[in-house]
Amino acid sequence: MLEGVINKISIELGKKPFVIATGGLSSLFADVKIINELDEDLTLKGLKIIAHLL
Repeated sequence: MLEGVINKISIELGKKPFVIATGGLSSLFADVKIINELDEDLTLKGLKIIAHLL
């Protein structure tokens, strides 16, 4: 299912997107070939950057 959605996005864009799986359950998708990177803490890292800017 996930691969199908990403394939449709690829067709729409005309190129293969760089796909990052995020969140605590992203490790469930570790074997999906279309995912380029896994980062369980990406959102938290972004919030930390924003907090330091304030």
